[in-house]
Amino acid sequence: MLHASPPHDIAHISRIEEEVLLKTSLEPKDDLAPVSLSEVQTLVKSLNTRKAPGLDGISNKAIKCFSIPLLSLLDATFNACLKNCYFPPAWKEAEVIGIHNPGKPRDLPASYRPISLLSGL
Repeated sequence: MLHASPPHDIAHISRIEEEVLLKTSLEPKDDLAPVSLSEVQTLVKSLNTRKAPGLDGISNKAIKCFSIPLLSLLDATFNACLKNCYFPPAWKEAEVIGIHNPGKPRDLPASYRPISLLSGL
């Protein structure tokens, strides 16, 4: 039995999973001030339109074109996220791409720096 795998202690695995969940979960916060529509409008106005979109494909230029009813919906969405301590997984995903450093050979991996393309939302 040289290649036998160690026995699995289900109780130990369950305790570790519970501990990880406890340490990575957020408690709902009732004392957080809600995000106001004017805050959302101010942040949207300050978005850099030259940034590339994330995996959702929504550019900052498009977000800047959102109407007041759409910004109100976005405001309500942000407040629901804060209240429930839940943020859509798509908002937390990034596409990492390499940007060539000027003056360095294009055939060497070290000639590139990584950037993360995140959702503008």
